[in-house]
Amino acid sequence: MKKCAVINDISGFGKCSLTASIPVMSAMGVQVNPVVTGVFTNQTGYESFRHTDLTDMLPAVTREWSRLSPHFDGILTGFLLCANQYAHVIDFIDTFKQEDTLLLVDPVMADDGEIYATYTPEMVEGVKKLCTKADIITPNLTELRILSGEEDIFSGGEKMLQKGIKSVIVTGVVEGEEISNYVFHNGTAKKYKTEFIKNAKEGGSFSGTGDIFSSFVLGKILNGFSVFEAVEQAVEFIGKAIKSSDIKNRNDGIDFEPFLKNI
Repeated sequence: MKKCAVINDISGFGKCSLTASIPVMSAMGVQVNPVVTGVFTNQTGYESFRHTDLTDMLPAVTREWSRLSPHFDGILTGFLLCANQYAHVIDFIDTFKQEDTLLLVDPVMADDGEIYATYTPEMVEGVKKLCTKADIITPNLTELRILSGEEDIFSGGEKMLQKGIKSVIVTGVVEGEEISNYVFHNGTAKKYKTEFIKNAKEGGSFSGTGDIFSSFVLGKILNGFSVFEAVEQAVEFIGKAIKSSDIKNRNDGIDFEPFLKNI
């Protein structure tokens, strides 16, 4: 069985982070080994929340797991809580990433043209350093511009490939009445339009879709699909889930669970 270490927080409500990654990848026959960065009562989009920061646990995970001598086919990183966590996660990657380990980094730090208010300059630098170790990154357009220093999506994608990243997947690009995902891989660029544009745009963004997307893509690639096939299937999967969801609060996430049996 394939094994994937997933480094993210866990939230009681919001269908995001580890509560999205674990069921999606498990349904694909991939064992998820969670590295929990923090525990949240509910995700941070709600009016209020409480959380426990688990930064001090991260070096202990690396130390204890080293005694188990695991082999990870994949490593996936998501939201990190503070600047210190980036150093610990990089140490984890340096310890466990082997030549055949695929590292996907979701460079969570910004959207809609702005860096998140909770992200310090040190955290942004941490994201950039983490991306230098990645095989695949899944930035949105704002994050791509920060990482590459380029405004144009094609120039930005190509620049990140030149840095040694194998695949750059730019997510959620709003283009008029469409939302597209761009895939840059080995000099080839492809665009995948969602089939649920109107629904998604009217409802805004939904909690957890980024985590579902990155987990789905990595899980499919670990099972032998190309990055292009993985993205195409991820777009279709999330589209079906959004269409079937009775969403009253975007923070509640989407109803993806009924579709796992056909994943």
